[in-house]
Amino acid sequence: MPRHLKEWFMGAAAAVTCIAVYAIALGFFLSLTLLVASMEEGGGNLSDSAPVLTQAIILLSQGVGFSAGSVTLTLMPLMLTGLLIALLATLVQRLNAISWRSGTSGAVLWLVVMLLMANGLSLTLSDPLWLIAIKSLAIYTLGYSFGAIPRSSWPGILCRWWRERVSSRLRQALRSGFFLGFSILAGYLLIGVVTVLLWTVTNYQAMGRVFQLSGMQIGSRILTTICSLAWLPNLCLWATSWVFGAGFSIGDVGTFTLWTGESTSLPPLPVFGLLPSAVSNDTTRMTLISIPFAVGVIVGLLALLLGRGFAIRFVAPRDGRRGLIDMLINLAYAAGAFCLAGTVLALGAAAMFQLSVGSLGRQRLRHIGVDVISSTRAVGHPTALGLLSAWLLVAVGIAGGYGVRLLVARIHTRLATGPIDSPDTVDVEDAEDHKDHADADAANGRSAAATPRRLASDPKSVQSGSSSNTRVIISMAPSKEDHDEDNTATDTQSSGISLP
Repeated sequence: MPRHLKEWFMGAAAAVTCIAVYAIALGFFLSLTLLVASMEEGGGNLSDSAPVLTQAIILLSQGVGFSAGSVTLTLMPLMLTGLLIALLATLVQRLNAISWRSGTSGAVLWLVVMLLMANGLSLTLSDPLWLIAIKSLAIYTLGYSFGAIPRSSWPGILCRWWRERVSSRLRQALRSGFFLGFSILAGYLLIGVVTVLLWTVTNYQAMGRVFQLSGMQIGSRILTTICSLAWLPNLCLWATSWVFGAGFSIGDVGTFTLWTGESTSLPPLPVFGLLPSAVSNDTTRMTLISIPFAVGVIVGLLALLLGRGFAIRFVAPRDGRRGLIDMLINLAYAAGAFCLAGTVLALGAAAMFQLSVGSLGRQRLRHIGVDVISSTRAVGHPTALGLLSAWLLVAVGIAGGYGVRLLVARIHTRLATGPIDSPDTVDVEDAEDHKDHADADAANGRSAAATPRRLASDPKSVQSGSSSNTRVIISMAPSKEDHDEDNTATDTQSSGISLP
């Protein structure tokens, strides 16, 4: 088979295999659940409605709701959606359907099957065919991308292009921003999972009472609980909103926040027995609400100070102007990374909260889940404020440390150079120096006058003086002939005795 034909075939095979495996597994489970329910609860054979219900759940896992009589279900089971995307990605990798031909053929076949399934369904769908096509293509695109991108050559080409045209500092800032945003979002989802586990531990008895009031037997309880796991990610997202203060609601019959936990006439679904009551302790409520701010501060400080982050350090005056400029540039890139992290967190949280909401009816149960705007604000605003606080804390600390070090360096320089002399002090010291020099000159004159007589009495001292370190000045008295020839007048005072 030619290569291009094989690529067309592999893409279609991946799509068909994914739909078949998903539909068969889901259909068998629904048939078993309906069979056990009909056996334990009595009544007609409910297994006959399994094919129709299977088609409806396949479309519901792609965001297409349906109505059956007075029941309207648009609450997307995110667990089934994730399993469908993961199955498609795995088959794309196993069948090596990684090319534009494979992707195109798979998308066309996927779209055709979903439209045929929607058109032949006896239930009333909540969306028109064009919107069903868009939602189905979105799910297929996600699954195919997760399977094809890691095996294709495009990531390497894009990475090389990115490295060649973008500076290292900008790449690090963008990488840090995306990493921080997705990491914080994953941490918040983990908090939601832990919260649901705590609800289960503390409220499992209430869930058991709902089973007893509805009259379910053991088999029906087990299979109903397994069915409820399809909406477990939705409940985790509601729990995240509840922990951070925004809460969630079950239509008009129940509102659950940290301050209120009231519900009236809830549907007899056992999973609703796990829903929490209000938190009575004010300190606990304030602690839970402060979690996003604390996370933002801690994560921001770690990103600014750790070596794998921006590694911002104190700048000393000896580093010069270049070190100060580098530090300011690092702070600017860190600020940009924090802004990107806040944007990623807000967009990701808004998208996930939007996917987690839906309806179980047309009137009182028309809206189930969180308020997307208030929940996104409760998650995003405190986290962004924490990141900003961490940045300001580091910036102010560095500025203060630099100012202190600069002041200390100037004080040390002033002490090393000594005090500056005033003009009056200089004049007094100059006069004392002149006086000292005059006294020294007078002493030298007396010693010079005494030197000839000593030398005349001890001629050997001339020879011995050459070997000593003392400077010796020899002065000879002029002879009579020289004195007669020297007619220069002299003012030298005589001793008062003259020769005749």
